[in-house]
Amino acid sequence: MKKVLFSILFAVFAIATHAQTFPTLKGTTLDDKSIILPQAVAGKYSILILTYSAKASEQIAPWFDNLYDYFIMDPDYDMNLYVVPMITGAKSLIAGKIEKQLKKSVQQGYQKHFVLYQGDIEEYKKTLRLDNKDVPYLFLLDKSGKIVYQAAGQYSDAYLDKIEDKLPE
Repeated sequence: MKKVLFSILFAVFAIATHAQTFPTLKGTTLDDKSIILPQAVAGKYSILILTYSAKASEQIAPWFDNLYDYFIMDPDYDMNLYVVPMITGAKSLIAGKIEKQLKKSVQQGYQKHFVLYQGDIEEYKKTLRLDNKDVPYLFLLDKSGKIVYQAAGQYSDAYLDKIEDKLPE
């Protein structure tokens, strides 16, 4: 009887903690291609880094550089990597200026990895728990678009190991 009860409790816990699917996010890459996440990354593990303030965006370079070198440049991995600056609220009025500035500052070969989102952020803040606008948020999605790992804050090499631990063998 105890085994049956334990099995039922374990099943309920597993269902309650089941990975959440990343919400649909429509944007445009810096090389001017429309993209819908997570549909566009289906079939591959993918790393998405979201920011919605200038202070958080200033912290992107170490995240992007290290993740790109470690996961994208290594032929042993077949992954996607996208940085998603979220232009919301009053910043929408200067979206064109922000886009021009980003296109100027992001190297041509990397522009396909940057997706500009313009629109309401409230759904994403609530669903993804984007509580602190001053930090970047990382999401590792499995092949079906489910979030299997998330982190927030400044880059640390420890994140590479945590991401790698969540990838299939």
